[in-house]
Amino acid sequence: MLFRTQSQKTTLGTTDLFQLRRLRVDNRSRATHTYVVGTTGRGKSKLLEHILYQDIVSGHGCGVLDPHSDLVADLLHNLHNHPARANAHWNRILYFDPTRTDYLVPFNVLRVGMTPYATAQNVVEAFRRTWPRALAAAPRFANIATAAILTLIATDLTLVELPRLLTDAAFRERLLARVTDPEVLAFWRDRYAKWGRNGPLMVESLLNKVTALTLNPQLRLILGAVENRLDFRRIMDEGKILLVDLGRCDGETRRLLGSLIVTGLEQAAHARQDTGIFRRPFYFCMDEFQDFCANEGASQTLAQTLSECRKFGLHLTLAHQSLGQINERLKSALGNIQLKIVFGVARQDAEALAPHLFQVGGQRPSVPSPVRSGRTPLPYYALQEEWERTIQTLQNLPPRVAMVRSPEHAQVARLKTIILKYPVVDLSSLEGLRRNLARQTGIACEALHQSLQERGQRFQMPPPEIRQRRNAPSSRSA
Repeated sequence: MLFRTQSQKTTLGTTDLFQLRRLRVDNRSRATHTYVVGTTGRGKSKLLEHILYQDIVSGHGCGVLDPHSDLVADLLHNLHNHPARANAHWNRILYFDPTRTDYLVPFNVLRVGMTPYATAQNVVEAFRRTWPRALAAAPRFANIATAAILTLIATDLTLVELPRLLTDAAFRERLLARVTDPEVLAFWRDRYAKWGRNGPLMVESLLNKVTALTLNPQLRLILGAVENRLDFRRIMDEGKILLVDLGRCDGETRRLLGSLIVTGLEQAAHARQDTGIFRRPFYFCMDEFQDFCANEGASQTLAQTLSECRKFGLHLTLAHQSLGQINERLKSALGNIQLKIVFGVARQDAEALAPHLFQVGGQRPSVPSPVRSGRTPLPYYALQEEWERTIQTLQNLPPRVAMVRSPEHAQVARLKTIILKYPVVDLSSLEGLRRNLARQTGIACEALHQSLQERGQRFQMPPPEIRQRRNAPSSRSA
């Protein structure tokens, strides 16, 4: 099947006073990625919800990473109250909420269908994005983490065993007996073992971060599962719907899981180069994207990420509140996104965003000048005055109104988002819906706990050669 977007459009909102004229963008414009910015309460979430709803009922593969829970909750409300259009799509949904106590989605990030080295680099990249400053100060972090992850992959273990691998020599020796990669073995035996007393200091930064997260009982079950039900390549190729609800997580857990998911999607998109030029498009929305995308700790820039994702059919919508949340490295990359939607912003942001939306170069006033003689033409605005008008336009946009610049429209358009009308769903009904989706996607927590416990019991005893050395009589007693 050839997957095309030429004949399909997405409605963003209306452009006239009576809300009759719809502003629609060709999905080829969305293929260049979408940038949405606006302060709290301006209407970003409702716009994103409306776009996601259209993607779902149109049969597109799509997803959302929601750090607040409101967007996913409202989207489920919307789908629940339009059964005629939504019922055919429930079985496509993968619902990921890492705080549930009944069903959790196994997410073994070391079993993703890529080469061991690519998998290790993917996890290391997620670590860098989660703790950019702390790990930047740990020069040996990348080498230690890569060798440790390659060891865990070779022995069919998970990230949950990472702290023990770094601290338990007997456990490590037992695993190394099953490792065949000479470079990995050389790292542990020629470098790590010779650090001696300095070893704990070398791994302290990585160990502190990973141990704190594996103490989280839900996260331990998710990352410690042998199975991986978040197969991002399959999700994209089969047109699934991925709903990631991280709103009830603590900040560190949210950043780590979000970064693991985003880097996983990026790697899966890059792996699609083996499918030729026709790749099924997958639309993925990230609110507060700065917490999960390539930041100062990342190995590549956001501009590189956007270019590769577009090439391989992963089309991103990046949303956040203010340019003050991102560094200059991210700001420069956003200039390459051609579909921009700007809600009301503060003065400083308006000054930075106006050149990306408006073109100025001399415009006559819309009202006659009070002083005119004969046929003297109306004066033009000075450039500085015209820029000031555009800046104030962005500052003073009312709620649910945005300015849109798209590659298919010559002029910036004033957009009013569509009001989504649906009955209020009570909390018990919403929780029942979430539970059904969690059961559809995940595994009972009791089963995950039992599996993790059984695997731990297999490694309670040290390997035979170490037991023999411990039990052998010492030279002093001879």
